[in-house]
Amino acid sequence: MLSIRANTRMWGCEHTHTAAPEEIHLLRYRVANAKAVLIAATALLVTVVPMWVALSTWLNHELSLVEQGAGKDAMNLAIAFEAHVQGVVRVADALLQDIREDVIEDPATLDSIVKEEIQFYGDMVGQVAVISADGSLFYSSIGPIT
Repeated sequence: MLSIRANTRMWGCEHTHTAAPEEIHLLRYRVANAKAVLIAATALLVTVVPMWVALSTWLNHELSLVEQGAGKDAMNLAIAFEAHVQGVVRVADALLQDIREDVIEDPATLDSIVKEEIQFYGDMVGQVAVISADGSLFYSSIGPIT
């Protein structure tokens, strides 16, 4: 018969306890169960922690790639918008210079000159308006001034 004898000293008294076989079996079961839980927890940590570290690293890398791509896209859009604005300003400048040269020769034909220039420039010009020196609308290609 196996027995575990424990001597403890409490409050100045010595106590001796002999464990029964059922208690020994229960104690061994608890120790084995605690070891199994500890091994399972350790295995879980050993597999999950590196996986989360790798996942976090990968997500941070993906985030930096997305941010770089967004920056490049924004730069490309800004360049395209700048080119478009420059093109519109060039067309408007050329149109105004053409109209000015023709109107200097014959100011009475402003309406026919504007219509001719609008046809020449096509869809790039929607309306031509002339504002006088006092700030009032002098001429509009879309209709009479009231």
